[in-house]
Amino acid sequence: MEMGGYVSKIISYYSGDTEAKNLGNPKEALHFDSTMAPSLSSHHGINVVEGVSSNFSVFNPAESGETVSGYQLDLTKFDRGHLIIVKYERSWAPEDDDSLENEILQRGSVMPIPYFHQNIFPSLLPLDSYITTVRFATRDGVPSFKVVDWRDISEQPYNKMPRILNIPVATISNLSRSPQFLTDRGDIDIVTYGGELYTFKHHGIFPNYALEYEDRCLEEAIHIARFSSPYILRPSYLISGKSDGGPLPFRGILYPYLPAGSLADVLRRIQTTKPFEKVTLDSLPLWTSKSTEVPKLKISWSTKLRWCADMAKSLADMHAQKAYVGHLTPDNFFLDKYGAVKLGDITPIRGFNVHYSAPEVTGTHDNADFTLMSARDVFSLGIVFWNLAEERLDSDRVWPDRIPYLSWTSVDKRNAVPPWFRVLVKDCMHMNPSQRPSTADILDTLTIHLAASV
Repeated sequence: MEMGGYVSKIISYYSGDTEAKNLGNPKEALHFDSTMAPSLSSHHGINVVEGVSSNFSVFNPAESGETVSGYQLDLTKFDRGHLIIVKYERSWAPEDDDSLENEILQRGSVMPIPYFHQNIFPSLLPLDSYITTVRFATRDGVPSFKVVDWRDISEQPYNKMPRILNIPVATISNLSRSPQFLTDRGDIDIVTYGGELYTFKHHGIFPNYALEYEDRCLEEAIHIARFSSPYILRPSYLISGKSDGGPLPFRGILYPYLPAGSLADVLRRIQTTKPFEKVTLDSLPLWTSKSTEVPKLKISWSTKLRWCADMAKSLADMHAQKAYVGHLTPDNFFLDKYGAVKLGDITPIRGFNVHYSAPEVTGTHDNADFTLMSARDVFSLGIVFWNLAEERLDSDRVWPDRIPYLSWTSVDKRNAVPPWFRVLVKDCMHMNPSQRPSTADILDTLTIHLAASV
């Protein structure tokens, strides 16, 4: 049978795969919290958005910091209201030892809203700009401040929109944040557009001028537009800001909202094993015939096999265009609402991941080789395959200079990992990069076994 026939079988099989669809539509959607309040606590219309203290620890108080406050913010919209950034540094003068900024930095906290409202805010009115930056300091026991920067949203250092003809454009003013969705990332929000939920990947609340030299979000948009594979997660829209007569500013990328999240999120949700410290991994290398007894696995082998085929196909489509990921982990694969796995977050990164990078990437920091190549992606894919097969995310690696030891579970026949798959994982993680299979070879192996199981 030709490869296209195998892939067609993979796609058609999903139509009746209840297990995969259920996993792609969990009862508790990613980032959803029904207890979330739709507003921040407020003092006369002023909210503390965030506080930052540099290098703060209990034993090493910060030397500088800032408090970002919002006024007349609409939490469901972007660029609405005003942001005031109050910056401060530690005062080393003995007479200012008990100054407000020293107290804030000592505690690693923020400037109290009542103090800001009474002593600083009135002098800033009327607020016309989106961002106002103030420098606060105490000298000889007397606190003072001065405005150092006023910036409207149109003066932000956003780059202009790229000309990507195969991805439509929407404006940021038409997006609405969903207050019951809370992410742990300052550059990701769950939003509504046209009545549908999306994941909005964007710049921080107040970008700095480094964007002019390195805009990772823009790089991602341009990079992802190269691929048309259905196995690679593509943007639904590129997001622009207001032009104010000039070029449209690039504000971010709108992806489909996937309630199950990444493969790592799926495994965390159903994880059944104990922490890896409780398992003797060193005595169970990948190629051993031994196995270890752990709680019964929850995802059927048939679903895992189809997901591995999806992963191999997505990576094969990238490699066919001489493009490589370089930082492949379970967080790069996403489960959609139909139960299929797609590759995402693939902007090339020249670095390494302790748990997933190939041994040849680095021995020490001094001789690191971050060249992107297919064999290194394949090594990482082998570990991701093991993560899925064993439903585990732990690792015994402390440095990527050796092949990790991976144990295999003894379970009932329905979910057992077959010997041929264990060999495939071993081959992907061969110490010699030239001995690792290509993604096309991996896909051949997976689709042959998948076709035999249908």
